[in-house]
Amino acid sequence: MDNFYESYWAAFMTELERRPGFPLKSKKVPKNKNWIGWSCFGRKGFKLLASLDQHSDWICINFGIDMRDQKHHFSTLYSKRLQINSDVGLELRWDRLPPEKSATQAVITKWGVDVQNRSDWVKQHAWMLDVIEKLYTGMLCHIEALPAN
Repeated sequence: MDNFYESYWAAFMTELERRPGFPLKSKKVPKNKNWIGWSCFGRKGFKLLASLDQHSDWICINFGIDMRDQKHHFSTLYSKRLQINSDVGLELRWDRLPPEKSATQAVITKWGVDVQNRSDWVKQHAWMLDVIEKLYTGMLCHIEALPAN
């Protein structure tokens, strides 16, 4: 039986590999996960995730921080969110997660997507890759400017 997520992410990786100079590297395809992520920005705890739900009508890209000083770093970035949104070129939804949650995040979601429609996957993957590249490029200098742990 076909594993939806494994097929979706394998097709996603094919599209990523077709983009020369893409800032993030191809990786092993997850088998049963609704997300794929990269620790990037040259600092531990800062990551980008692409995710979806096979039973919903959305795909999204998350910027997350998952580390000891995450709330402080997130507050610093949150205070610059208008500039970061401008640098990224997208309107991110900035989520201050409750204290018991382990990560903080900024998210961009594309709604009205039929993830089951395999003939639309190339467009979905292109959108995800475009957003990942914009987030990475637009946020890099802001993350590099954060104080060391």
